[in-house]
Amino acid sequence: MNAIGNSGVTELKRSSTLKLEEGSGTEVRVIAGNIWRTQYRDTSAYLMRAGDRVALNGKGTPLIYAFAASSLRFIVPESAQPSKVELRFRGEVTVAA
Repeated sequence: MNAIGNSGVTELKRSSTLKLEEGSGTEVRVIAGNIWRTQYRDTSAYLMRAGDRVALNGKGTPLIYAFAASSLRFIVPESAQPSKVELRFRGEVTVAA
């Protein structure tokens, strides 16, 4: 089971985190809710709200944290398939692919 894909919307529970490895070029669109996004080796963090979107730049492994229940859509180019996707809720891995 993959947590992301072009086929639909990924739902994140409040306080869950999503980590993508090697997902450079993947576009993240916030459909509903509020998330915090950062990347390894990037000193900045970004608050994203419904309607916001960003293309991951590949500087490092991105981490997404849901401040509230959130809905995200990922547009994944064929060349940017993440090698690992990990979704955690309350410290437990709920989806890993």
